[in-house]
Amino acid sequence: MEGDVQHIGASASEDLAQRTNTNYGPENAAMSDNKEPIEDAGEEMDVQEISGWAEFCAWSGFVMTPIIWWLQGPSVSTDQFVVRTGLIVISASVAVGLRGRALFQRRRAAKAATGERLIGPPTEQPK
Repeated sequence: MEGDVQHIGASASEDLAQRTNTNYGPENAAMSDNKEPIEDAGEEMDVQEISGWAEFCAWSGFVMTPIIWWLQGPSVSTDQFVVRTGLIVISASVAVGLRGRALFQRRRAAKAATGERLIGPPTEQPK
């Protein structure tokens, strides 16, 4: 009986391979079998772009948490209240911190472009 099951399974997979015209030749090898180097798509994410997406996620978490609270109702335990409050505090501090970092970087780039000193008291520009 066991041999029959294996035989039926083998013939079913062979039948499926024939019906789908599957060819497992070298041109259809798995990507891990491919020995050619993978070409770079030319799209690299820099730190500024990643921090922008992280800031978006933090603001989204900050905005969505009260909505989720409203849908789920009041906290039923101290642990649930602590976790909910922690989520608000963490998402707000990350969002505000990343926004502050973006503003600082923008001001720093503007100062560098005008030739103004980045550290120390402002210098008077020659007229």
